Amino acid sequence: TLPPTNHARTPCFRRLHGDDFNCSGLHRVGFTVVAVATMIVFIPLGLAASLVFHHSDSNSPQITAMASGWYKFYATFTKAVMVLSLLLFAPSSPAVVALVICTLQLGITAYVANTLPYFRLWMNRLMAALHGTLAYLALGSFVMSGGQIPVWLGVLLVLACIAVYL
Repeated sequence: TLPPTNHARTPCFRRLHGDDFNCSGLHRVGFTVVAVATMIVFIPLGLAASLVFHHSDSNSPQITAMASGWYKFYATFTKAVMVLSLLLFAPSSPAVVALVICTLQLGITAYVANTLPYFRLWMNRLMAALHGTLAYLALGSFVMSGGQIPVWLGVLLVLACIAVYL
């Protein structure tokens, strides 16, 4: 493994950020407020847009034509949860993040397999294979990271999988 480095002492870091850079300064708080405000505005708008904007004509030449936008809604929601879990929990507990991603991807796989949202059968197969592969990779990450999580969280994730399936 590589020895830990102090990035604040490297010449490139000092050139870009200056000698007086502080991670808990006012600019850090300002960036955090702007990021949270952006998420509060754009995540609900993205979820609403995924429900509204889709090709709903069964004779459409678009390969992504589907009966409703619920699959896109769930996929967008899953992406938002995965990014937020990576930002909030990855440094402290990567196994929990991997298990959350695995659970979300298995839920979308079950949704696609049960509802067949696309008009073209091969698109349904492709999306089920894609999300199933992502769940498999996340499960592998969970196993490789040690796979130690609290029992209550494991029970909660199993109940979430059952709820998504129903």
